[in-house]
Amino acid sequence: MMVRFAVAICWLPAVLALVGCNQAPARPASAGSPPADQPKTATKPASTQHEPARFLPWLELSPGPGPLNAAANGLIVWERVTDTVIISIEPGNENTIAHLQRRYPRVKIIPGLKTSPIFGTSGFDSVDSWRLVARRVQELAQLTGSNTVLFEHESAVRSYMVGDCPLNMDDLRKGLRQLRREYLYLWYPGIGESGDRLERLVTLCGVISAECEKVRFVDSAVLHAPRFAGGRGAQQLHDLLKGVSTQPPVPLIYCMNDKDYWPLERLTDALRLVDTDLAIIYPGAVRWEAAARAMAEQRPTYAPGRSRTREP
Repeated sequence: MMVRFAVAICWLPAVLALVGCNQAPARPASAGSPPADQPKTATKPASTQHEPARFLPWLELSPGPGPLNAAANGLIVWERVTDTVIISIEPGNENTIAHLQRRYPRVKIIPGLKTSPIFGTSGFDSVDSWRLVARRVQELAQLTGSNTVLFEHESAVRSYMVGDCPLNMDDLRKGLRQLRREYLYLWYPGIGESGDRLERLVTLCGVISAECEKVRFVDSAVLHAPRFAGGRGAQQLHDLLKGVSTQPPVPLIYCMNDKDYWPLERLTDALRLVDTDLAIIYPGAVRWEAAARAMAEQRPTYAPGRSRTREP
């Protein structure tokens, strides 16, 4: 189960791979501190909002027949409004993605990998563990035919983030070089935290950008919830992330419940605030199908083959 970074945004810069568990991500520790990503759109007045951005629904799939059936039920609805989704799994559950891809060939699945079980106690800078990650990535790409893979690294980098386990950046660079360069990597987390944790995350993102030619950080800050969109803290976080990125970050839209995150009926509103080519919608496993139905009501004009989502 994935635990998301809190985006604690003071009025100083604070710095963002996805989820489908039942647990919602931690929300910003400060009410005045929003998340960071696409600054231009976050501050656009409603009168100048553009058409909704392309989006990728993201589900973190747990093992077992129940979660698999729930994922399938959601895909039946999602294919009405998009032809591409992200489904992330823990190592060893690759066959579930292969099963869903065969069962629903009209929906392109971008595979995601939760990496903490691989790194375990070896550390995020373990070259051997990165070799294993690279093999898992290749296997997932072959199973789905996708040239894009999502990394969910949150638990894997937690000990580094809190200062308990410094990373050997030279070893980390060697580890990152094990990844195949032809794939695009969506990297979560890409921004969040404050103070020393923020500095560590900025350093980490800088190393990743330098070694991975094709990486897009997932920005869980700028559109974390309606109350954060357009805030100064979100802008500062966005600028920090963008400063160490070689490709545009991808904003993450949370809609686990209507109280703390984006209400399902406002998903299209959130997508209109995105000022880049792509956004990720994360409803959690419980609302996976409900979010699909909400989008189907809000975007009835979508026609597969005419408005393709495409891979990032």
